[in-house]
Amino acid sequence: MNQAEKLSGIGDIGKLRIKFPVQVKCADGDTLDVEGTYFVDTGMPWDIALMPTAKELDFFNKKEDAIWTVYDSWYHRYYTVNATLFNNYSVDLLRIYTFDKPSRVPHDYLIGQNFLKRFNVFFDMKNMQVGFQPIKNFKNRDITYEDIKKDTLVFDIIREGKLNASDSSHR
Repeated sequence: MNQAEKLSGIGDIGKLRIKFPVQVKCADGDTLDVEGTYFVDTGMPWDIALMPTAKELDFFNKKEDAIWTVYDSWYHRYYTVNATLFNNYSVDLLRIYTFDKPSRVPHDYLIGQNFLKRFNVFFDMKNMQVGFQPIKNFKNRDITYEDIKKDTLVFDIIREGKLNASDSSHR
């Protein structure tokens, strides 16, 4: 366990991550494939966050269209981009946040609530998979089992290390 994990108290269960492709197109027309393995942070209100060690950070920090904001008394930037997720799902107005200051977060790439709200998200811990079902027009509606089975994109959950013995009952 590294120092950031010890400070955060996350431990092995915090190493559950997913990998999927995100192609972004910036306002100036530049494009980039963000090749991260994402930690799903259900407590984070933003779309995608790139932490100080993310390899794409320099690309975004050279852009002149950043919106500067403050969080936890530190300044950071966000960029509004158009994106293609999962190789075929288009998202406009996706915000990518970049952080320069080291933090206690032991992950380079995070997805948060503003990203997740676009989907019905299904965690299958037994099979170590997560499914993203796009929500059409973000309307509240009753979801049936048939809805869940169709149009759901499924990705494997990546787990590093072993789960703590106390966590094994959650499989």
